[in-house]
Amino acid sequence: MRSIAFTASDYELLRQRLFTNDGKENAAFLLCGVASTHENQRLLVREVVPVPPDAYTERLSYHLEVAPRFINSVVDKCVGRGFGIITAHSHPTSDAAQYSSSDDAGEERLFKVFSEILGPGKHGSLLFTRRDVIGRVPGEKRFVPLDRVTVIGPRITSFVPRAERTPIRASSPTIQDRQVLAFGTEGQAQLEELRIGIVGLGGTGSAVAAQLGRLGIKKFVLVDPDIFEPSNLSRLYGSRFADTRKPIFKTEIIARLLTSVAPTANLTLLKASVVRQSVLLQLRDCDVVFGCTDNDWSRSVLNRFAYQYLAPLIDLGIRITLKDGSVEGIGGRVARVGPDSACLRCAHHLDPDRIRAESMPEQQRRALVKEHYLEGVDNPAPAVISFNTTMAGFAVSELLLIALGIGDESRANELIYDGLDGIAFRVRPEPNPECDICSATGLRGIGDLQVVSAYE
Repeated sequence: MRSIAFTASDYELLRQRLFTNDGKENAAFLLCGVASTHENQRLLVREVVPVPPDAYTERLSYHLEVAPRFINSVVDKCVGRGFGIITAHSHPTSDAAQYSSSDDAGEERLFKVFSEILGPGKHGSLLFTRRDVIGRVPGEKRFVPLDRVTVIGPRITSFVPRAERTPIRASSPTIQDRQVLAFGTEGQAQLEELRIGIVGLGGTGSAVAAQLGRLGIKKFVLVDPDIFEPSNLSRLYGSRFADTRKPIFKTEIIARLLTSVAPTANLTLLKASVVRQSVLLQLRDCDVVFGCTDNDWSRSVLNRFAYQYLAPLIDLGIRITLKDGSVEGIGGRVARVGPDSACLRCAHHLDPDRIRAESMPEQQRRALVKEHYLEGVDNPAPAVISFNTTMAGFAVSELLLIALGIGDESRANELIYDGLDGIAFRVRPEPNPECDICSATGLRGIGDLQVVSAYE
């Protein structure tokens, strides 16, 4: 599959610049990173560079030419940085989008130049009309149509950028009939198209998986290095008493749970920590990743991953605090993290000292704990299945809101839960404009150009 991914703000900017009141064609160049897997090649838009009026040598309602000096300046922005270039231009009509012979000739020349200077396999084009868009990438002998364009923001919008679009259909309308009443057959089909990553399959992660499976989602990447322990039985969905008597990985328990609901589910089981680069790379084809881990080191690499690959992350957690042996507080959080929102570091959800401690070799960490240089890093935290399930429900509902476009898109991206008072409210953490992760000059859309985690 070949696709292009945008942030919502970049996509809106591009459309604004491509359609002007004078009725003439406009153009822009998009600097992009690449996420290349066995199944997919995704071009990740990092920056939109509109062509200014004085950079055209010709600009009409049916044709345009961009000055070579401006094209050279765009190429210069990419040289030495590893970026590719997507060309974008408009036909200012309301007709179906269709490349002209002039477009073919012009893009064939440009792609050849881009590939020679910047390297092959990271360039493409988009053509917009007021109601349509199509796209393509250069092939060995001819252009290859794009399979998908995805716009990522407060909602995720994916569409096939071709004239011949085949409607997707839900696979099990009878099983999901009550849900179809809420979302419609198209909404149900959209859910079934999603590939979901779940990192951490304990109390919250197993509850997330159980709910997603019954929603009809069938494509999962499940990440957890741990073997089931007897103490997990009280809170891990899908586990059985018999699991306490023999070694079994949590990934296998959740796979058993999901296939009991959907026998044809497509599951990838990763019995390793997500801080490993090789594990992270297997999340690149996911539409959304749920972060259900209980440590800040894992959260920190998922935080980077979300911006680097334009991959929405739904991060969740629950904390029960005690005083004198009694429950003093129950607090939970669900944060939608990724393009156009503050990262977990800007939202103050990552503790640098904990990350440092958790990333230490086990022997060194235990020595520092013994000497009281580190506190609470290896201590088990209280956990109760009902509160875990509450937070998992909030997190899965967040997926429904962004995947199906339910509700007001201007809502804040973080939900806070007070379990003692039984209330939930939303907040919007402010991003640091100089953050090296979530700012415009941070990691957004760089894809495979940089290692996410040096640990392997």
